[in-house]
Formats: sequence, structure tokens, C-alpha cells
Amino acid sequence: MRFDSFINFPFTLVKLVFHKSDKGLEYLQNGCKPPIIHRDVKSSNILLNEHFQAKLSDFGLSKIIPADGRSHVSTVIAGTPGYLDPE
Repeated sequence: MRFDSFINFPFTLVKLVFHKSDKGLEYLQNGCKPPIIHRDVKSSNILLNEHFQAKLSDFGLSKIIPADGRSHVSTVIAGTPGYLDPE
């Protein structure tokens, strides 16, 4: 399904998409063993199926948190450039 113009979705549907996306991220970080950090969450990486159910996509920048308790330190900026609050 391809849309060439802006579509106005009802606010209740938008809230549902955000809620389902949040549940997916929560599962990745707390439900998966080992946990996964997505690192590139943005609207274009949240896909909708024919029933408007949110699906997370693009795990190219994701990181697996080591199960042995070691911490992961990333020193490289990753993801899509976007707005950063100056504060």
C-alpha cells in the first residue's frame, strides 16, 4: 500500500500506534534475553500492517546488551540526523 499524500488519521489511532510501538520497545529492552536497544526509533521505522498494527523495523543500528553484566559504551554517533534540543 502506497500513499502519495498526507493522510489524517484519527487521534485514537495515532495513540494506539504510539502505545503499540512503546510496547514493542519495552519488550526489546525488558522481555528479550539478552535485551536489545533499538537506537534508531523514528516514525519511518514504525510500520503499519493492514490492520494498522505497529511493527518496529530497521534494526541495523541496534545493540544487544551483554548478558554477563558488562556495560556497553558507544562512542560513535549513530542513527538519522534530526533535531537535538540545545538544552
